[in-house]
Parts: sequence; C-alpha cells; structure tokens
Amino acid sequence: MAALLTAVLGATAMHSDSGAITAIIGGGAVTVLLSVKEQLHEFADQFDETERLASMKFVLVVLVVLPALPGRSLDVLYGLNPRFIWLMVVFVTGLGFVAYVLGRFLGPTRSIAVTGIVGGFVSSTATTVSMAGKATQNEGLYHVCAFAVVVASIVMFPRALVEVAVVNPRLLSSVAVPLGVMTFVGVVAAGALYWHTRTDETVEPDELRNPFRLRPALLFGAIFAVVLLVSESAHEWFGTSGIYATAFLSGLADVDAMTITLSKLAADGTISTRVATTGIVIAATANTFLKAALAWALGTDRLGRLVSLVLGVVVASGLVLVAV
Repeated sequence: MAALLTAVLGATAMHSDSGAITAIIGGGAVTVLLSVKEQLHEFADQFDETERLASMKFVLVVLVVLPALPGRSLDVLYGLNPRFIWLMVVFVTGLGFVAYVLGRFLGPTRSIAVTGIVGGFVSSTATTVSMAGKATQNEGLYHVCAFAVVVASIVMFPRALVEVAVVNPRLLSSVAVPLGVMTFVGVVAAGALYWHTRTDETVEPDELRNPFRLRPALLFGAIFAVVLLVSESAHEWFGTSGIYATAFLSGLADVDAMTITLSKLAADGTISTRVATTGIVIAATANTFLKAALAWALGTDRLGRLVSLVLGVVVASGLVLVAV
C-alpha cells in the first residue's frame, strides 16, 4: 500500500504546481501514519469484526451516495435538498463517532466525568437510561450516576454550538450567549455536585454502540427531513408560536435535528435570528426535561430529585436570557 501511494503521489507531483503541494502534504501524512503503524494496529484491534464492517459499510455508502445526490431543492421532495440532508447526517454521525473512538481509546477504566462527556456526544439519552439503571441496582451510587447524567446533558449545549457554527456561522454569536451560559452554569453545578458527593466507588460504564451504523443514520435523516418540513409549515401557518411548539416537541426526540433546522431557516431568511436562538434553547430545554423525567422514571427518587434540581437551574439560566 505504501509503495502504491508513493507512485500515486509521485505522479501527482509531476502533474502541476498544485499537484506538487498536494503530494507534499500527502507524503507527510503517509509518513506520520507509517510512524505510528503499530499503535494504529493495536487501536484497531479494540474493535471487533462486526464494528469494523459496520463502519466500512457506512463510509462506503457516504462516499457513493453523497456525490450522487442532487445538490438543489427538489419540488418532488417538497423543496428539500437531498445532498444537504445527507451531509448533515454524516456530520452529526461523525461527531458521535469521534466521541465513540475516544471512549474506546480510553477504555473501560475511564473516569465517570469522561464517561458523561463521551456519552453526551454519542447519546446523552442512552447515558441517562444506563445511569438510572445502575442507580436502581445500587442506591448508594445515586450521586455518582447523577453526576454522569448531568455531564452528559450539558455536553448537548456545546455540541449544538458546533452544529450552528457549521450550518450558519452568523447565528453563532446569538446562540452562544444562552447556550454558553447554560454550559457554564452546568459545569459549575456539576463541579459542585462532584465536590459534595466524592466517593471511591466507581460506576462501570456500559459499552457504547458504534454510531457509524446505517440504520440509525437513515433514521436521523428521516427525522431531520420531517422536522425541517414541519418547521417550515408551522412557521407559515402559525408564525413564531408554531416554530416554538415544534422546537419543544422535536427537542424531546432529537435536539440535533431541530438545531440544524433552525440554523438553516435562519440562514435562508425564513425566520429571524432571535426566533432561531429562542427555538434552539427551547429544544435543548425540552430534551433536558426529558433527561430529568427519565432519571425519575427509571432511576431512584433521590437520583430524580438531584438530577432535576441541577438541570432545572441550568435550563432556567438559558430561558431567562432568551426571555429578556
């Protein structure tokens, strides 16, 4: 493989000046990869054959499907842009995959804080359900589990900021204020929770599922398309209140879809920056309420009370800012 790449890079360098630059960059990248070949093999061995095949299938579908999709709005799809939708699927799934790889790299001995952060990027809802179950199995660990749930929940806010920055950078400065404050309050609250509930006991994290799988990716694409259509229709029929209602209901299921939808609508001029910002905060608030409800329903009363108190303070800080 290295010999083949060398030949390809050599031909690229001979093609043009820009090709020479590409060859230099590519050669440097190949050199770095070869220097850490053994470490890469060891890391790859941490993934079983099923995971590797699932990831390869997803990457293959991305490489084949994305260039073939129309990059314009289609009337037959009610004005949806297939390439944009699939690109957002790849982007959101990629965020989860980076966190998943980090979690596998750190291994099962990672701290509960890292478990919450990684779980927040892969699936904060799954992390909440997992920790609620562990608190039920051992009530003495409710404070440790609450800390993991809170950390996983507040990771959602910077994740949303990343999505806004990619889809609509001009919206970022507006959204960064409430979500930034919610993140800050959440970090302070989580730190206080950790400080007052420190223990030598640990919680063994559940095995994370590889997000680079075709079925959940297609499901997210379908959810995103529906949310986009419903949001546009709700705005047309009911105005701003329709956007806010859709944001709340959609946020219960998927914050990513609503965040990207509102960012795109604001970029297109369909809604104002203020409406988009408020809608994103509402979606994040709804999803945070869901985490508290899951902690109550699936965990213990003490876990539910603690998670609800901390997350209640977090969402209140954001709602106050958008209400002013």
